[in-house]
Amino acid sequence: MAKGRSCQVCRQRMSVKNEQRQPMGSWVVYECRNPACKNWIDSGQRYRFSEKVFEDK
Repeated sequence: MAKGRSCQVCRQRMSVKNEQRQPMGSWVVYECRNPACKNWIDSGQRYRFSEKVFEDK
């Protein structure tokens, strides 16, 4: 199960976009859903900040 991350741009909690479970843990893709995030506004509302991390069990 995903542990949760904060956006590196706006520091708000990010939501899980994708999770792939492996025997040793999970690959999790987090995406910032904050409509006021600087990355979202500066990209012309095309690119949300996302991050892929491996989380151990």
